[in-house]
Amino acid sequence: MTEGAGGVEGPAKDPIVVCVPWVKPNPRHMEHFIEWYAINMARHNLKRVRIFWRALHQAQARARELAKQFGASHILFTEDDQWGYPVDGLETLLEADRDVIGFRTYFKKYPYLSMAFRQKDPSLSLIGRVPNFNQLELPEGIGMGKQDDLPDFWRVEGASSDDPIEEVDLLSWAFTLVKMSVFDRMEEAGYDPFVQWGPNPTDSFFCEYCKRLDIKRYVHFGATIGHGDIGPDEIPHYRRLHESINAAQYTRAMKLVLEDDHGQTYGQAEYLPEAAKAIKEYAEGAQDGPKNPPLAPEEEMEECSALYAPPGDQRFSVVRERKQGVSK
Repeated sequence: MTEGAGGVEGPAKDPIVVCVPWVKPNPRHMEHFIEWYAINMARHNLKRVRIFWRALHQAQARARELAKQFGASHILFTEDDQWGYPVDGLETLLEADRDVIGFRTYFKKYPYLSMAFRQKDPSLSLIGRVPNFNQLELPEGIGMGKQDDLPDFWRVEGASSDDPIEEVDLLSWAFTLVKMSVFDRMEEAGYDPFVQWGPNPTDSFFCEYCKRLDIKRYVHFGATIGHGDIGPDEIPHYRRLHESINAAQYTRAMKLVLEDDHGQTYGQAEYLPEAAKAIKEYAEGAQDGPKNPPLAPEEEMEECSALYAPPGDQRFSVVRERKQGVSK
């Protein structure tokens, strides 16, 4: 385990613990995290807690214990196969001032579905193993000041479609900021999300206990955190590549089991492959082509390049200003 913190100018800030379990490190994470941490360490009085070769729930429980000892205000959870953190991502989440909030990410296996979940039936437990999830993919324009037609499961009373922050039922640990008061409330209620790792992931236990205590969870769609070997800008290409093999099997909706990297189950979801979408549109009378024609490859790559911002890339580094279409 290693820990680190930098000094700050002016009034001392309460530290923020950065929890980095070291179980399955990805090379893209290793280089990126070092640079991101160096930029943000002194600014936010960060204390890195990196636990080597321990089960995920044990590493996270240790980070929570140390955060209490340090008098930390928050824990920023991430994992060792996540990367592409926005330079100002922590400021953005702190300014949002939510009990639990994180950036969007995706599963690192085909079809790379979003890991921002909304339950179809909120009465069911998040630590059950039933088909009960919709993935919140970011429709074009959401969070960019535009209005769009949203699926019913996006609708939240009082929410605006140009707000990049959406309430969710379940989110992952990709880049998720949690106030220490959340863990205080859980402890008072007798809940501990880090007791076990299975048969569901620890984020399922955490979000279920938040749900029971009426602690809302949010995802900020201003940035997408990379996961594994496939970057967010590469997902459309890898989906098409995968679906081009034995394409006939991708002409209808698929039922998928959603698992973490070690086989712990979130639940099930439905995915509609690209070919199935085209067939569905044609059957519904869209003979004139899709509502949103596909971009040329070079246009697609340019559009997707803003989905994440590696440190030092000033074109898309400022999440707040990117919302208004401004980049530095």
